[in-house]
Amino acid sequence: MPKIETKKLLVEGAEELRVIPQLMAANGVTWNRGEEPLNIINCDGVENLLKPKYISTQLKTPNGLTHLGIIIDADEEPDNR
Repeated sequence: MPKIETKKLLVEGAEELRVIPQLMAANGVTWNRGEEPLNIINCDGVENLLKPKYISTQLKTPNGLTHLGIIIDADEEPDNR
């Protein structure tokens, strides 16, 4: 049976995938392997994350989704982010 993912976080890349759990743990969020409080999805680049209909498709998946977060860093073109 597939895991029900009620909380997803779409991130731009591998660095965010690594850093977000550390930030959450440092701020008191329990982060145990196998019992993660949310599913972090590496979109492998902002271009993929911002593809037409990608975010709306994530919202419509029939998996009990209650929360969807998006993190895009400002390392390139910070005024546009």
